[in-house]
Amino acid sequence: MELTVEQFVAACERAAGLVAEDLAGSFPDVETIVRMGIEDNFDNERSAADFWGGGGQWPERKVKGDGHPLLNESGALRAAATQKGAVGSVSRIEGDTLEVGVEASGPGGLPGARRHQYGDSPPGIRQREFVGISDDTLEFVAERVAEELVRKLF
Repeated sequence: MELTVEQFVAACERAAGLVAEDLAGSFPDVETIVRMGIEDNFDNERSAADFWGGGGQWPERKVKGDGHPLLNESGALRAAATQKGAVGSVSRIEGDTLEVGVEASGPGGLPGARRHQYGDSPPGIRQREFVGISDDTLEFVAERVAEELVRKLF
């Protein structure tokens, strides 16, 4: 795409007038991208390494050899975090806000989710942050939002 200086200035003026709600058309795709990133966290048994710091492998379990991957005994927590519509899955779009994650309390919630995400001592549950956005995921999100911005401007 080629733009003249005048077209570019006009596009910038239109962009300045947009609010987050105008970009909400990208939210369903952004949700999918975020859930794919969370799935990667489960697949690799690690927290997202990102610009906020952190990241790295989840701590090993205290008792080895129980036969299932970390945080995946029944599959419910992984499903809630990675599949829209699964029991305990959070998927809300309200105005300019997209919320994706796991409901940790209330009807349909998974009470253990918070304990694993943040750790809990006592009883000595180590933190295994599964909901986190890596730099790679954030880059994919930015690309999708940029596509929506271009669509709105031109």
